Amino acid sequence: MNEKTMAQATLRFNNTDAGTVSVENYTFDQETAIKELSAMIILHEYPLSMVDHVGFRRFVGALQPLFKIGTRNTIRYKNYTTALF
Repeated sequence: MNEKTMAQATLRFNNTDAGTVSVENYTFDQETAIKELSAMIILHEYPLSMVDHVGFRRFVGALQPLFKIGTRNTIRYKNYTTALF
C-alpha cells in the first residue's frame, strides 16, 4: 500500500535587522529544551520543585506540548551534570 502521511509543518517567524520577516522550519529538540530549563533554574536560583507545580506544567504544555518536563530529580541530575561541564 502506498499511503502518505499528511502532517502540518511547524514554522518559526523571525524579525530580521532589515525590518523584514523570515520564515523557517522549526524542529523541537527535547535535549535543548531541558538544557535551557536547567540553565534558567540555575541562573535565577529557582527552586527545583517548580517543575512539579501544576501551574508550571500547564504553562509549559501550552507553550510546547511535545516537551516532557520530567521530575525535580531529573532536573537536579541535569543541573548537576550541566554545572560540571
